[in-house]
Amino acid sequence: MIIRNMRSSDLEMMRQLEVKMRVLEPNVFGELDEDAYIENFKKNRIEDFKLNEVILCIEEGNIIGRIDVIVEHSFMDFKKIGYIDWVYVLKSHRNKGIAKLLFKEAEKHFNKLDCTLYYLFVANNEEARGFYDSLDIEIKTIDRASKKLK
Repeated sequence: MIIRNMRSSDLEMMRQLEVKMRVLEPNVFGELDEDAYIENFKKNRIEDFKLNEVILCIEEGNIIGRIDVIVEHSFMDFKKIGYIDWVYVLKSHRNKGIAKLLFKEAEKHFNKLDCTLYYLFVANNEEARGFYDSLDIEIKTIDRASKKLK
């Protein structure tokens, strides 16, 4: 098992993961426009985003888990805050410590960039809540405001 940062050359493995996720959990993920996915992946090179990383767990040439991390930098208080945008492990590989390894790598990334904390949005189910509790992540209920732009 290999844990490493995603590279632009990982396009085919990422596409395969996106397809598998939708086949295995169709009620969780919407449809995938593979052509649009490939086009967007090529257009948005991960190497061009200095504060973002997608950390992968790879086994036998296939991605079995990923965590997407972003660093936000405030120009009001000049603090850096980490944000976990996405974490996913294939169902057949859950409860084997993979997500914990991915979170450990995410925390290394945040610490390296001097983040004071990180946050994420939590799925509303007991499995997710139990997992985050095992990582000593404090779950708070907050109001969220958003506006769709496009």
